[in-house]
Amino acid sequence: MSNGTEEKELRIREVYSLYRDELCHYLARQYALDPAEAEDVVQAVFARVAETNIVLTLDNPRAFLYKMAANTCIDHKRRDKVRTNYQTLVIESDEERELDYADPAREAEADQQLRFVSEALKTMPEKRRRLLLMNRLDGLTYAEIARREQLSETVVRKHIFKALADCQKALQNRFKSN
Repeated sequence: MSNGTEEKELRIREVYSLYRDELCHYLARQYALDPAEAEDVVQAVFARVAETNIVLTLDNPRAFLYKMAANTCIDHKRRDKVRTNYQTLVIESDEERELDYADPAREAEADQQLRFVSEALKTMPEKRRRLLLMNRLDGLTYAEIARREQLSETVVRKHIFKALADCQKALQNRFKSN
């Protein structure tokens, strides 16, 4: 292990032991998290800190950690909200499907729409498709996708907008052809 790596690990351990409990209490109080959720957020923060060398450059890491913990907590809450909304839509959709199960025409129309959107996804550029799926299926925000893909948030937003436009166009073409 190199000296720089050892120094980084020691600094992370030191900062972790200094601020872990304080951050957990702050998140529990500020964002109404239970202790396990607060601990998960703090762990996620330190996992991200460990991926970089930033801990070595900070004179006072406390403010940085608080900001990072707050942002991570907000991201988790957004992701949970997206999941909850999606689950609600799926449940409502399933209930609707059960009600409409006897309507073969409606089911055939839904299958056809799915085929058109699926075809649009297959024909769009791989990067555009990947970013759309990360946003719409994985529930990642533009900022999260930008960080993961090392792109600007604006670029991510434009790709997703174009992907949605491609899907919309495929559906509109379907209606024109009928």
